[in-house]
Amino acid sequence: MVLQIKVTGLIAVTFTPFDDKNEVNLAEIKNYGKYLADRGVNGVLVNGTPGEGTCLTFEERKAVLEEWVNVAKITKLRVIVQIGGTNAKEVKELAAHAENLKVDGLLCLPDIFFKPKSVEVLVEYMKAISESAPKTPLLYYHIPFFTDVYLDMNKFLKIGGEAIPTLAGIEYCHFSLADAVSCVSVHDKKFTVYYGHDQILSAAFIEGFENVMIPALNYAPEMVCKILEHVKSGQNQEAVAIERKLTMLIGMVLNTTTWLSGMKAATSMITGLNLGPVRLPHTTLDNTQLQTLHDKLKAKGWLK
Repeated sequence: MVLQIKVTGLIAVTFTPFDDKNEVNLAEIKNYGKYLADRGVNGVLVNGTPGEGTCLTFEERKAVLEEWVNVAKITKLRVIVQIGGTNAKEVKELAAHAENLKVDGLLCLPDIFFKPKSVEVLVEYMKAISESAPKTPLLYYHIPFFTDVYLDMNKFLKIGGEAIPTLAGIEYCHFSLADAVSCVSVHDKKFTVYYGHDQILSAAFIEGFENVMIPALNYAPEMVCKILEHVKSGQNQEAVAIERKLTMLIGMVLNTTTWLSGMKAATSMITGLNLGPVRLPHTTLDNTQLQTLHDKLKAKGWLK
């Protein structure tokens, strides 16, 4: 059985706003949601990797989701929430909480300490989580360079599709585009596969992916929309040219600092949103690093 998910198109993997005391800044989420909706974004993933969901407390994760659900009623954004972590009891409670809020979908990591060693073990875990939200589509979060869980997603979908009543698909956040494509055809293409890698978007779009779940929609939503438009109209070279500019930005941030700290700071500078610092174990940029990043962004034309 496959439960269909109705969230399609461009899904922004959001950052969690913090204030200068590193507390969650719920007030900024309204501005954030309006910014995304005004730029053609269809939905948001809350409490994912850029959102530092695993760095938030249990109650903070609930509060952040509740605020995004409120904002979605105004902006018409669709909402998916990442519920995974290291405590299955809390993961199940987060799933039930999200279903009560009528979110559009759940995304779940594997256990990130006691990592599953086989597809069968992963299916068993995801089935247990699904039982706490029996009416809400469930997606598996395949991001092996963070989780170190390198399992066959084609096999997972084949077995999971028979065992997990709410399984709707996966977010495929890995370099192997061929593997991602192979997942699309499982169970007569009933699963939704969101591609989740910023730096090979044009190739993903050319391969037929139109559902993407990426951080780039925070800081360069217009560019992502243009890449998709060019591919749809057969202008693949133009799409690749825009993607190279996007990749250059990501590379510049990585050469300046770490990805999450730098990209969150860069997004604040580019968008004017007040997203604030990051939490441990991530390292917040100091004033010198922030100024260096600002100067590089301005020199490359990313800042007005």
